[in-house]
Amino acid sequence: MKNKNLKIFIWAIGALLAVQMQTLASTVKVLDSSFNVTSTPALGAAEIIAARLGTWSGGVFTALPTSGGAFDNDLRELSVTVSSSTNAGAGLSAGTAFAVAIYKATSTTAYSSSFLQAVLTDSTWIMPALDFSTTVNTFTPTANAVAVIGSYSFNANNQMVTLQSLAAVPEPSVASLLALGTVGLVALRARRKS
Repeated sequence: MKNKNLKIFIWAIGALLAVQMQTLASTVKVLDSSFNVTSTPALGAAEIIAARLGTWSGGVFTALPTSGGAFDNDLRELSVTVSSSTNAGAGLSAGTAFAVAIYKATSTTAYSSSFLQAVLTDSTWIMPALDFSTTVNTFTPTANAVAVIGSYSFNANNQMVTLQSLAAVPEPSVASLLALGTVGLVALRARRKS
């Protein structure tokens, strides 16, 4: 009976440690209280300005799966975080640059490239090593921050961010350019004959 109780006790201690380890997670946070966000059209009744941490690569922003954030009601204070006990769990290796998408949506949990948005990068935003601790790694925009989508201007007391649509502008195809050139040549020849 003692062995059975000892096994149950050891199992219970192990379970408690596992639960405790799950609640310990490093946090990466981008925080600033001096933003001024503008979007056209203005926010609708059910819309908010949200934010996500992610990566910017090849002209595409990819949101981290566990990231979330939002602005307070006056659209001045940004707080966006990702918490995880491992970099793999956060979706970004230590030493990798990260970006912030600021976007107009109806929920902080949703992100889509079709939203009005601005994506900011900053050369000082490098993912630290995440671990089983309560460490909070806080980043703020610096003079190195740039908008790769939308527009952004840095001022220590008033960050200006303008959201923009990513609606794809179709590139003219080679065939349509050749057709337009041919029409122009035909028109020029007809004009010279007359």
